Amino acid sequence: NDLDGALDAFKRAHEAAPNESQPIVAIVRTYMRAGKTNEAIAFIDTVLKDNPANTEAQLIKGQILLGAGNTQGAQQVFSNVITANPKTPAAYQQLALAQQRENKPAEAEKTIQNGLTAIPKDFGLMLTQAGLYESANRMEDAIKVYEELLKERSNVEIVNNNLASLLLDY
Repeated sequence: NDLDGALDAFKRAHEAAPNESQPIVAIVRTYMRAGKTNEAIAFIDTVLKDNPANTEAQLIKGQILLGAGNTQGAQQVFSNVITANPKTPAAYQQLALAQQRENKPAEAEKTIQNGLTAIPKDFGLMLTQAGLYESANRMEDAIKVYEELLKERSNVEIVNNNLASLLLDY
């Protein structure tokens, strides 16, 4: 509960290892828990000023913007990450989430499909795709994706649970 003390400690850790994501995430979480979104963004901007190629920091900035309701800004950040690093699955997932929040399911599906073209068979992208299909009430498509995921990783609980639930409901 000592916001200033925690921030000081996390900032020292960040200064000692400026490219490590854990101190960056800790600082941002501390600001966000305190309701200080502007300070979190300002901090991430300083991280990106020092290292503009820090993909993790870019993704964090997009998540902050998305959480603050700035879906347009978040989408721009995630799109920039995809352009610079097209093999970053989290950027596609986060962009699709932002598009879905704006009630643009077709754009979200296209984003995930583009991700799967760049990174075929990526587990997270496929799981997101199945979720998008479920949201769009495309149950047969979702079932196919879950079954394909099970072929690759039969022991993943979330896939088993989601498929079982979908089959029971559908």
